[in-house]
Amino acid sequence: MAFFDKVSRKISDFADDTSDKVKEFGKTNKLKTSISEEERKLEVAYIEIGKDYFEKNQNQEETAYVAAFAQIRESKAKILEMQAELDKIKEDTKDKISKRREDAQKAEEEPVSSPVGLPCPSCGFRSALNSRFCSECGKPLSA
Repeated sequence: MAFFDKVSRKISDFADDTSDKVKEFGKTNKLKTSISEEERKLEVAYIEIGKDYFEKNQNQEETAYVAAFAQIRESKAKILEMQAELDKIKEDTKDKISKRREDAQKAEEEPVSSPVGLPCPSCGFRSALNSRFCSECGKPLSA
C-alpha cells in the first residue's frame, strides 16, 4: 500500500502544481492584457497631445520641432496627393465599368448581322445563310 500512497501523492502533487501554473498563467495573462490596454491609452493620449501641439504651433518655426513639423506637412501633402490619385483610380474604374455595361447593353439591343448571309434588299441586314426572311425587318429574302 505504501507504493500506491506514494504514487497517489505524486499524482496529487503534480495536479496541484499544474493547477497553480494554470492559475498563474491566467493571472499573468490578465495583467499583461491590462498593461497593454493602459499602454495603448497612453499612446493615444500622447498622439492627441502631439497633434494638438502641432495644430497650435505649426506656424512657429522657432520651436524645437521644426524638422518634425516639416515632416508632418510633407506627409500631409503626400497623403492628399495619394488620396486624389486613389479617387481618380476609383472614378476611372467606375467609368470603365459603366462604359462596359453600356456597350454590353447596346450589343444586346443591336441585332448581329451575319457576315456570310444574303443582304436584305429592304434594309441591308445580313441574316443567317439559310434564312428565308430578314432577321431585322422580316421581309422575304430573295435567293
